Amino acid sequence: MDALAAALGRIPAIAWGEIAMGFLGVGFLFNTYMLVLENTDFGAAVDALHRAGFRDAPWSMAGGHRNIDVNSTRFLFPAGTDVKERAVLLRASYAHISLCSTLESRFSHEVSTTNIFYPDKELLLESFAKDDGQGAQTRPLMVDDDVLDSTSDDEAKAWFDAAIRKHSDGIDGTTTKLHRTEGPASSK
Repeated sequence: MDALAAALGRIPAIAWGEIAMGFLGVGFLFNTYMLVLENTDFGAAVDALHRAGFRDAPWSMAGGHRNIDVNSTRFLFPAGTDVKERAVLLRASYAHISLCSTLESRFSHEVSTTNIFYPDKELLLESFAKDDGQGAQTRPLMVDDDVLDSTSDDEAKAWFDAAIRKHSDGIDGTTTKLHRTEGPASSK
């Protein structure tokens, strides 16, 4: 993450996906550093990574779901580094999370990377619930089943409640595994 933070310089970014979940204590292996940029900073961030030696990655994120490919730029780390993970920049409008429209108290950051912000678990979950462009996905989430009860986003709350079967037979809300195929309204 330090290499990405250094390459971005003064451009702020939000950790998203696997890396953000890892920061929150969800234990699993990851292979992609996903960062969300404000739409207005996206082009400058892509240019900054190119200048730092990051290389365009030739792979697609989602096969048949072009929405994520259209809203992201994918990178390999600079040649000569031992970093095998990939880097992905996402537009804030795609990930439904923004530094501009969210209280600063909902984010934290590591001391060494002051321009990379990590959302709290509720904010990250709201973002995942609104993200309908990636198609089917499974994410282990270490949250209680009432985590979104106080959110003002009724669509995200309804999707989450349906996904965990909160008002029917229910599932373990501590290590909830969510699977969905299309947007917040559908679940399996």
